Amino acid sequence: PFYTTFDIVADFMVELKKLNSSLLFCAGGVAVSHAAKEALEYLKDIDLIIRGEGELTLCELMFRILQKRDWRKCLGITYRENGQIVTNKSRNPIEDLDQLPWAERVMLKHYHGSKVRIQTARGCAGHCTFCAESRVFDLDAGKTSWRGRTAKNIVDEIENIVAQHAINFFSIVDESYEDPASGIGFKRIENISDEILARGLDVYYEVMMRSENVLKIPISVWDKMKKSGLVGVLLGIESGSNNALKTYGKIATVNENIEAYNFLYEQLGINVIAGFIMFNPYSTINEYYENVDFVKKMGLEYSFRVFSNKVHLYYGTPLYKRAERDLLLKKQYGIIHPMEYKFASDEIERLSEDIDSIIQLVDKDGMGEYVTDYYHDTYERIVMHEKTDKSELTVKLKKEMKDLRKEMGQYV
Repeated sequence: PFYTTFDIVADFMVELKKLNSSLLFCAGGVAVSHAAKEALEYLKDIDLIIRGEGELTLCELMFRILQKRDWRKCLGITYRENGQIVTNKSRNPIEDLDQLPWAERVMLKHYHGSKVRIQTARGCAGHCTFCAESRVFDLDAGKTSWRGRTAKNIVDEIENIVAQHAINFFSIVDESYEDPASGIGFKRIENISDEILARGLDVYYEVMMRSENVLKIPISVWDKMKKSGLVGVLLGIESGSNNALKTYGKIATVNENIEAYNFLYEQLGINVIAGFIMFNPYSTINEYYENVDFVKKMGLEYSFRVFSNKVHLYYGTPLYKRAERDLLLKKQYGIIHPMEYKFASDEIERLSEDIDSIIQLVDKDGMGEYVTDYYHDTYERIVMHEKTDKSELTVKLKKEMKDLRKEMGQYV
């Protein structure tokens, strides 16, 4: 479950319990790993939570149940017992990810999609104060322990998916594809590109990256990534204010964000989606104006929701703990309401509410988000076409899309 689906899961569990109340029901994932106690309190029909990486814990649970041993002794779980919530010791992170079987693509056997998510690594070398996902891989230490699969193992899986399901577009969901942020990490992504090219695979992929690393990656590696099918990057910019970037624990500066974005979008010519947060509990009016100026300078106003984006405060993250300590969490705050917090500045509080009201007026039925997604999907497809056809038509199409983006921004 995720905060947007907790209620759906809760309703689903009620019906499952009616069918067979003797079964053991568990939940896992980022949202419940950081808030196991709160998740069990909210999801009354869930018996236990699997915290952190779930593969080995799920296997141990199964073996204990099949062998009629006490499953409550299993590492990495939180469960109910006699009206109390008990948390067992966490399980250590899995060091060798190549040992894990590939994800079972059950849904692709029944529903033919156009894009497949694939994970090549776990953890992150960054330390963003709002991020819960990377920390799920080392809950006790509070670190973002990074481990990566080998290039051969990754491309073997990609090749298998292409052969089995005739899908050649991949969304790589690693927190930062280039990690670890050093020659080792850069060599790894080069090896993946080399492996794709050596096998002659006609594939395309998009990744997530951090700005401070983009310009450190050798241009020769970028060339190989583009030739092997890189068409898009989700870049974690987050803010146009250096003060706000410090609040978020970002490593990159505003200037590095600008340079990284322009390099990817203008020089490499690939699709770039900017991760951006307009408001956090400690935003100041000066930071807000810096953000607005940055958005306009970078031409990001085409995605007008950028003006209302608020940071999500997830249980256990450093930014959550700071807001909790400063009594900024509202009574409504909870596992399904991560944005129910107050601002330290009354002026920002009023401004955020006013902008939310405007967005609701102009964003009928969520069409604004749809239009933004349409732009990125279309631009990405043009970049895909460019891989094999660098004709004048392709150049013209990219220019028309960039002009369209500017035109979209003029209406903000």
